[in-house]
Amino acid sequence: MMVDVDPITTDFAEKYPDSFARIISRADESDISQVLEKLPPRIKATIVARLPASRISQLLDSGKHASEQWLVDASFDDAVTLLSRIPRERRLAMVNSLGDRKRKQRLLRHQQYPTHSIGALVSDVVLRIRSDSDAANVMKDLRDIEADDPGAIVLVGADGHYFGLLNHWRLLTSDPPIGRISNYVLNVAPIHPETSIPSAMQNEGWLKHDWLPVVDHRQRLLGGVSRARIFRDASAYTTNKQSSPDVLFDLMTELVYLFGTLIDRMLLRGSSR
Repeated sequence: MMVDVDPITTDFAEKYPDSFARIISRADESDISQVLEKLPPRIKATIVARLPASRISQLLDSGKHASEQWLVDASFDDAVTLLSRIPRERRLAMVNSLGDRKRKQRLLRHQQYPTHSIGALVSDVVLRIRSDSDAANVMKDLRDIEADDPGAIVLVGADGHYFGLLNHWRLLTSDPPIGRISNYVLNVAPIHPETSIPSAMQNEGWLKHDWLPVVDHRQRLLGGVSRARIFRDASAYTTNKQSSPDVLFDLMTELVYLFGTLIDRMLLRGSSR
């Protein structure tokens, strides 16, 4: 059944897609579906790409949507973002269902990172916020979130490029927050998806953060990876390669040594202030 497009809703969704997605993500799946059906295909795909992974999963499970059409209607950047929020097996099935051969090949190349690379471990970002958003409005939205700790919050440019992490506590302690949310950025160097897991384990960003952003070669945000996930998968990768227990033991010994070295550096930096 065709649903008439709502011009007011469409205008809001087109001008403020991040805010629109954040608002409707608070509703249940059936309500989100009703709102999406009132949007033109291109704008619908733009909004879906900005929904949390849990909501996208619910939409897919409902069977009410031609999900492969989202990848057709979305911009390439939004299609990549959408796929980053879907489990790998389902993601590849969606891409393979595309009739557009060129887009299909492009998306497949973007998804097929080696299993021992960071690209294979990327998970969705819980919250993405446009770097030009009003800081006061962002703080209001964050206070409406029920979770005590929303986790890493990433700032992105209008084109999806990584800008930095939100300094959440600095924002909440501002009275009142002033200007754009980019005034409250935490400069955290991202990781590239082709980076090997052993190389990523040596990243000094783990000194201060248990989660780091992952960007592609054009600095577009793909998602993030947690410290726990990296070390868990490092162990699993070694086991899958049928290495001997001695090799696994050596790997874990190196990890302990690495953390000891990083902690020593952190303490030295602290004492020199």
